[in-house]
Amino acid sequence: MGESEVKCGVCNEDSDGFNFGAFSCNACAAFFRRIVSRNQVPQVKCPGNCDLHNHILRRICTRCRYEKCIQIGMKISLVRSKIPKFQLEILDELKEAYQELTDFRLATFKNQGSKLTYFEEMDEVCAVDMNLILNTMLKKFTKLTLVADDQLRCLITNFVVPFILTDQCYRSKDTNFIILANGNYVNVYDLDNHYQSTSQGNDEQKVKEAKLLLGPYWKIGRDLLFQKFKELKIDLNEYLLICGLIFWDFGLPNQSDQCIEVCLQMRTKVLEELIKYENSIRPPKESPMRVGEIILMLQMVQKGKTMMEEYKTISIVYDLCAKHCPLFRMV
Repeated sequence: MGESEVKCGVCNEDSDGFNFGAFSCNACAAFFRRIVSRNQVPQVKCPGNCDLHNHILRRICTRCRYEKCIQIGMKISLVRSKIPKFQLEILDELKEAYQELTDFRLATFKNQGSKLTYFEEMDEVCAVDMNLILNTMLKKFTKLTLVADDQLRCLITNFVVPFILTDQCYRSKDTNFIILANGNYVNVYDLDNHYQSTSQGNDEQKVKEAKLLLGPYWKIGRDLLFQKFKELKIDLNEYLLICGLIFWDFGLPNQSDQCIEVCLQMRTKVLEELIKYENSIRPPKESPMRVGEIILMLQMVQKGKTMMEEYKTISIVYDLCAKHCPLFRMV
């Protein structure tokens, strides 16, 4: 179907394109932009359901016309002159969600101490933690992102692995270990114990192969994100704003133009909050450098995700015991 055959979802005239989340003519798109920009929702002046195909009625009954715009999928957040406003800053929203995640972890794992963990336990903890993340952090990101469900799935799929990797690094930045969500740890400088099997059903030869073939990926991860978090001493606010930049990514496979536009808007807001935060805690000459260092970390996060994809490939090709890692469902 050619573009000229597509009708405006509001007035049924020929559509001029995809505007603010729906196909519409320029006149109805301009009407919607004008109403949203003025922040004035039209008052009810009729019984409703006016015939908007009638040129006169759609000019008179702005309420029915506005409601029809919303009904066909036009989104206030996509009006270029109005970046979405929330009761809280994005950082405050994310801090609220991360505190909820922390509370859920404490209630779920009930860990009274900290002990060395084996790879099998790490997989079990990760599987449980993914559900906790879904019900806290991802629930918050979903609330703040006005896009279609399939586009949310695209963003979530791209986000989960980088979030878990960076979250481990953030929680571990004051130690020489990787701290898991349940409070136990992995000694990244000595993987002998980590790859010992706690299950009698596991082939000890496979455990040795896992250590040999997958050990280098631990070293890369340690030297990449883990060390950078320690060197920069990333604090909670910086970490959560990094998460915002990771989630609202663009240029992803199957990502729509509408979703890209929303992500660019949200990234602009996140960067504004990051600059504002750094300006509030650092001398003027240091703040721009700090912002630059944090932005550069996004490249390391991407490398970490690529590393996990390679880790998955090696595990499957060599039929290693690590092939059941829950994160592999997301890469």
